[in-house]
Amino acid sequence: MNEYQFAETEKAHAERLGGNQHRTRQLRRAILYILTGYEYSELVWYLVGMGLGKLLKMAAVSLEEDGRLIPHGKPSDKEFLVSVLGTNFAFADPTAPQRKKLEMLSRGLFQGNIPYPYTGYDGAILCPPEALNMVMLAFSTLTLGSYTDVASALNRAGYKSATKKSWSKDTARSFCQNPVHAGYAVTYKDRRPDGSADKRGGLILTRLTEGFPEPPISYEEWFACNLVMRKREIIMVVPSARKDGVKVGAWTVQGSTACYK
Repeated sequence: MNEYQFAETEKAHAERLGGNQHRTRQLRRAILYILTGYEYSELVWYLVGMGLGKLLKMAAVSLEEDGRLIPHGKPSDKEFLVSVLGTNFAFADPTAPQRKKLEMLSRGLFQGNIPYPYTGYDGAILCPPEALNMVMLAFSTLTLGSYTDVASALNRAGYKSATKKSWSKDTARSFCQNPVHAGYAVTYKDRRPDGSADKRGGLILTRLTEGFPEPPISYEEWFACNLVMRKREIIMVVPSARKDGVKVGAWTVQGSTACYK
């Protein structure tokens, strides 16, 4: 009988998958459970249900005849991301704020304070005419101009920033780089050593299918106007399909934009 074991340490494996040792441990335990039937503590049943073939691809390992699980290929970032979203949603502390955010995102709703200049409630974003005019002015200016040009145009039109002050290059940049204008909520793919979000790293954009189904601009317009986004890794996720309030699908990856080198 084969003795199934990973050829590389958990730490080395985690570094190869992107650095998150906890998520790597979950993957490894799910694989070994399928192979051996041994129930580890904190076993993530969501991953087990994905099947051995998909887990091996996500973990970037292959199963040898002697039972060794050796490094093989590159991890599928998309599949790993989707599994993590589902895992977090299923197993997060129900009292934690992150649980609430994931629950709302899984329904295609916005979680948190409604971003300026929109209004809304219960995760739904509304775009009144004044907000629409302001957003369209900003992005029509940015199409052929700069963030400084956007600030000048908004100031000339009499619009104030979210803090009720005049616009500057920095506030215009932050405003225009928010993907909510294209109907997406942003979370951050990468983490700093202290566990906080690395806001200069990869972006996970979740389509607000229920919360903002008809945003003022398209994703293509938002991406084309913000040239700095060409340097970022962007993964776009569509939440589960629902029928009569019941989930009938799973998280799916809509697309991925690898950063330009």
